[in-house]
Amino acid sequence: MAYFRIIEADAKFAPQRAIAKAAGYRAVQSTPLTSRTGNLVGVLSTHFHEPRRFLPWEMKLLDMHARHAGDVIELFKQKKSGRRGAGGERGVGCVVAKRRTADYLWYL
Repeated sequence: MAYFRIIEADAKFAPQRAIAKAAGYRAVQSTPLTSRTGNLVGVLSTHFHEPRRFLPWEMKLLDMHARHAGDVIELFKQKKSGRRGAGGERGVGCVVAKRRTADYLWYL
């Protein structure tokens, strides 16, 4: 399930409004990346330059890809589990893809 925020209209986004405006964002969506087992393995956030919401077919496609990404990330983490730090911590990373209409961020 994706969570959308139109920055100018959402009271919960008020503290970050100035930052979003300076960065040129007017809307954001965040989708939890969960595996088939229900483990939360990351978040996909898309920051839009114009206010918008996804159409139903876009939501279906986003949900399908988010589930697939969650499964792949969990599999990757399981295979790398032998390379954890001394405290058993997992690595955290961020991937950014810039496009004409939106910027995409993946937090793992």
